[in-house]
Amino acid sequence: LGSVESLLRYIFGFSGGMFLYIALSCMMPEMKSTMDEALENGYVDAFLVLSLQTTGLALGTFSMFFFARYGDLIKFS
Repeated sequence: LGSVESLLRYIFGFSGGMFLYIALSCMMPEMKSTMDEALENGYVDAFLVLSLQTTGLALGTFSMFFFARYGDLIKFS
């Protein structure tokens, strides 16, 4: 199956999607419980937690896009 060139895009897409699904399904409940704890302390703490979580998710998404788009240009000597 791995030698069929036309299927590689779908195999890698499926594998990457499953990896993200498993990682996010484990991470989201933890993020929710952290937000609930922050809400007990007040809205300022909750806003800080929300900002950090959103920044982390956006930075991770941008990093994956960057490496997917420009990974072939990265050279280590």
